[in-house]
Amino acid sequence: SALAQRISRFRSSWLNLSKFNDFTDFIKKTVYLTKEAEIKEFFDLFDFNQNAELHSVLENIMSQLSSMNSRIESLDTEKQIQETEHTELFTENHPDVAENMPYLPSLFSYISGHLTNAQADEIFANSFVLADESVWLNDQLQSYLSYSLVPQLKRSNAKMAADWVTRARVKQILADQTDPKYETAKTADNTISYLHSVGSMIYGPVQKNTVCNAEDNLIHLAQKNMDKRFVILTQNKAFTERLAAQDLPNVLPLMIVSNELSVRICARSRVIQFARYGSDSFDDDSDEETDPSEPKPEAPVRRFIPAAPVPVTSEFKKETGILLPVEKLPSLNDTVLTAGKEPVRLMEKLGTGGEGTVYRTDREGMAAKIYHEGMLTETRRDKLILMTAHHPRIRQLCWPEEVLFTENGEFVGFLMPAVSSDYMDLSHSVLQMAKESVRNGMMKDWDRLSLVRLCRQIVYVFIKMHEKGILMGDVNPNNIMIDVSEADRPGIIVVDCDSMQFGGYPCPVGMKAYTSPEIYKRQNTDNPHYGEFLREESDELYAVASLLFHILMLNGSPYEGKGMESIDDAIRNYNFSYRVNNSDIAQNVSGKDTPDGSYRMVWNNTYYKLKDLFAQVFTGKGSAPLPEWFDALKEYSREILNGNWTREVIPNRYWDTQDHKYNTDITCEWCGAASNMPNNRYERFKQIRRPLLCPACNTILNSMKYRPVTPELDAEIPRTFTCKVCSKPYTLDNYYDAYLTDIGTADHDRICSDCLKKTHVLKCSYCGKNVPLKVKDYLRNRNKQNYLCSDCRKEVTLTCSGCGKQFQDIFRYKDVRDKKGKGYFCQECRNNWRKS
Repeated sequence: SALAQRISRFRSSWLNLSKFNDFTDFIKKTVYLTKEAEIKEFFDLFDFNQNAELHSVLENIMSQLSSMNSRIESLDTEKQIQETEHTELFTENHPDVAENMPYLPSLFSYISGHLTNAQADEIFANSFVLADESVWLNDQLQSYLSYSLVPQLKRSNAKMAADWVTRARVKQILADQTDPKYETAKTADNTISYLHSVGSMIYGPVQKNTVCNAEDNLIHLAQKNMDKRFVILTQNKAFTERLAAQDLPNVLPLMIVSNELSVRICARSRVIQFARYGSDSFDDDSDEETDPSEPKPEAPVRRFIPAAPVPVTSEFKKETGILLPVEKLPSLNDTVLTAGKEPVRLMEKLGTGGEGTVYRTDREGMAAKIYHEGMLTETRRDKLILMTAHHPRIRQLCWPEEVLFTENGEFVGFLMPAVSSDYMDLSHSVLQMAKESVRNGMMKDWDRLSLVRLCRQIVYVFIKMHEKGILMGDVNPNNIMIDVSEADRPGIIVVDCDSMQFGGYPCPVGMKAYTSPEIYKRQNTDNPHYGEFLREESDELYAVASLLFHILMLNGSPYEGKGMESIDDAIRNYNFSYRVNNSDIAQNVSGKDTPDGSYRMVWNNTYYKLKDLFAQVFTGKGSAPLPEWFDALKEYSREILNGNWTREVIPNRYWDTQDHKYNTDITCEWCGAASNMPNNRYERFKQIRRPLLCPACNTILNSMKYRPVTPELDAEIPRTFTCKVCSKPYTLDNYYDAYLTDIGTADHDRICSDCLKKTHVLKCSYCGKNVPLKVKDYLRNRNKQNYLCSDCRKEVTLTCSGCGKQFQDIFRYKDVRDKKGKGYFCQECRNNWRKS
């Protein structure tokens, strides 16, 4: 059992205790027996019933603890009454102590183990609370520090202090992104910054040339400040024992066990001694340090609130439309109140939207959204109350943290983390990178790897949201913000969280480009009213795939291509424009509508696993789970770092293996740039004498199809040619055809439009049948002496009269041999006969 494992650690120490009193005292200090069942197990494990004297002592301990346990069981429902009973019980049994401790009523009843909130308040009163590395670098304790501990510190007039060694250790980990504790250190750094920003944290002074580790630094700090009390929180039991052994009456070590404070080593007398130690006032400024070289906290500053369970419900909660009255909407410099009656002042107007106005507040790193009068509905208020009560604790979300009211208790908006002015939405940053001015301007540090890492961040956030039962609903680039200066490690912030689908409340807005075709089918309308139904997770997976496609394809749509129908129809019909190699999907995608130019090159250089996932979603084969996207993006970034895929935002070369298996290197005949093209296209272009151009120049050439030839601008371009078939002159009206006809490509023979439309006839040289041909086939075959029709050219299976094998030959050969009454011979037998 757990108790046996705990006790067995002290077995060797017990054997060395010579005196019975020492042995009894050791049991009281090291074995924290709080339940009658544990006492009995303790007896059975060590057979203490054989020792009458020890048995009597332990029976006395058991009876006292049993009496105490009967009172502790009622703590949850009658906390204040129970604490009063403990105080009265302890006062009756210890009147001398009670007279000397009138200001520590809750500690009267303390024996050992966990502390109640009231007991912790008395211990923390006017103290400095330090936490060592084992606490700060424990991800599971971050919520406890900021949510449970901070309110306790405020009640007790206590402050947390961050020693410089621990902070230096956190910064050291943050400098190495490969460190396994990087994410935990990042969370700790943000928590320290937040606690400092709200006045609950001070920075301890740097102790130079005296300390080599965090534990020594904490002890040194307490020794240098004997007039102050220090509560040291730790998860390290060895450090707790070391502190207990120190002669420092101003230090009390506490361990955090299951998110509760517990005394594990010190005796009750040490706890009482600490609580009575020192003066009642402290000079905080002496311990405060301002380090100008210390990095600023991330923008926006994050509050770390624990993740309460999200209510899982399928019950649809429709907007009732009931407006809540408000006498006067708050404006600049007005003060609003939280649900806890804490004042929040509106300091600066940041912007106005369709729903309300956003203000910077007097709380550092926090902003307030004040709704317009027509938006103050009962449903909106109830949804925000639910959201603030169930914070998902996802740092990338500007989640509502406090509902705001007027002094009269009228609902007006909510408090949320503010977004730094350095951040821009995707629509005005990443999705503008198709423009050369943007790539060379504000996004000059961004490359293909930056875009892939950004996509990974987005997928990661959506994974966390879905784990918490949250659907963003209105997935669109305007709601995702980035800092464009962070090209190496782009992070995101998601705004407009109050509109997300949560707890049965729908997301009332959406964009067609990110709306799943399945929604149109389910709602049976071309214009769905998003607030009248709950989205499904598969709908969000489609929207996320659309967003990733827009990012990687530089705002190109999966349904925009050459000769495509309207984009709305293409979305509803799953008419994907881009070619894929996956045999299961390729049969539904011809690839003939893939756009020319940069979009074609970007798609060609996209990782093949991502292309398969995109095709799976946009051809209606099914949604792709977010973990598959995350893994594919992770592989893609690794392949880019290994040099297997390009980092160019708009590549100028088709992707190929190192041995050039799929493409042929070329030099552009227009601009001279080094490029390549697929092998089959290279052979065809050489055959028809078409110029070999790089993708950029080829895009320019294709655009000439829509540019008319004007005598004023293109006097040097011949427009009139002589038809090779009818010998009549004809005129071309666009630059593309005129250029290719002028240089003499085979696919642009000098044939007039009339001859191109006519059907020309050739006679089969064997059967004499007239064969109708298009003009290009006619020109290619008219000079042949033995032109055969399709019937005479069709293949038949024959059996060789020489070797007996079956072989294929044309019908004319069979018919000629039959008429001569001779057998059939395969090519091998014919060759042998010729040799002989």
